[in-house]
Order: sequence, then structure tokens, then C-alpha cells
Amino acid sequence: MATALLAAPACPDVQMLRADSDGLRLLVEVDAGLGPITSMGVTAITAAGRPRGSGPGHVDLPFIARLLAAPPGARLSVTVESLADTTFYDVQLPTADSLATEFSASQLQALAHTQPLGLLRGIPAHALHVYPWQYDAASRSLRVHTRLSVDVRFAGASAARPLSHADAAGAALRSAFVNPPDHAGWQTPQPARRAAALVYDPARVWLKLSVTEDGVFRLDADGLQEMG
Repeated sequence: MATALLAAPACPDVQMLRADSDGLRLLVEVDAGLGPITSMGVTAITAAGRPRGSGPGHVDLPFIARLLAAPPGARLSVTVESLADTTFYDVQLPTADSLATEFSASQLQALAHTQPLGLLRGIPAHALHVYPWQYDAASRSLRVHTRLSVDVRFAGASAARPLSHADAAGAALRSAFVNPPDHAGWQTPQPARRAAALVYDPARVWLKLSVTEDGVFRLDADGLQEMG
């Protein structure tokens, strides 16, 4: 018989415990609730408002998604520690939507992973996905990690400096990050310009000089005048 608890929607809560230039630590807490059992013997996880994916056996599994800000060039690594969990047995979950993202076994086993998304208002953005709900289709058991410590580390970041100008228009977008930076993003390196493009003017007179010996030579205005 399936265990059903807490018919009210579950509300995942992500708290920032620490954030600095080396990374951040999050505390993730979820409600270990299941909805009522239907006449078909199916019960859904009560995690209203959460994105849903496809777990083992193509069952419907919610997950937690957050947006992370990282320094330019940083490589992100994630370490997760389960602080509390509970297990339900003889659980039959509904089939996932055909368009739902399919979770890989490695993602679920690691409990979390990150994925680069690109630049958001000059800030490198990464998606953080956390998987507190773990389902075993063979045993029909559902393990819920109700309390997780998530450490995200930044490695190999470049020495880019934050922009000095204010960006009031981007403040709302930056607030979407779980760790919003307190500046307007980082400077984007500009490609070096060729020196010839700065000094060469085809409309002016140019001289081509040849030397017959190796060495360092000095050429001044008097020498040019002597050569005509």
C-alpha cells in the first residue's frame, strides 16, 4: 500500500548560506508530500509550481531550478550532502509529459548539476538543477531528500574587472540570480587593433629602406634629409 502524506502542495525553499568570489552554499528544503491516491492507484508528488521532468520509468518527477551568476571563465563544480530524507514504498507515480526533460541516471545520482546558459546583462549565467525526489521504478520506492546542502565552487575564473558604471535598467534581470552580483557585470575584453591600421595613411609619402648588415640602426631627420 502506498504511503500518502501532506496533501497540501509542497513548497521547495532555497536559502543562501554563503556567497563569495570562490562559490556559494545553499540550503534546499522540500516537503516530503504525496497527493491522494487515485482510483487507478496512482499518486503524484505535491510540488506545485515546480518544473517537472521524466525520471526512471518515464515517471513524473519535480525538480528545483535556480539561476546562478559566475565570474567570467569560471568552471563550476557541485557537491551535495543529504542532511535528511524519507522513503515511501509501493508508490506508483504518473507518467511524465512527453515534452518533459528526461533526467539521466548520473544527474539523479549526483542530486544536482549545473549547465551554462550564456550572458545575462553581461553576467555569465548558469542553470542549477537540484533533484531531491529520487524514484526507483523496480521497487516502486520514492526517496525524498527533504534537506540538502549544495556547494557550488568557481574555479579558473579570469581576472576581468566589474564595470564601474551603474546599470539601473538591468537591476530587475540581475535579481533573478540566486546570488545577484552587486555591480553591472564584467568588462568584455576588446580584440587588439592592428598597429598598421592606426599609423598607415596611403595618401602620405612612405620610404622603404634596406640594410646590408645586421644590427641596430638610428635614423633621424638629418639622415632623411641627406638621402633626399
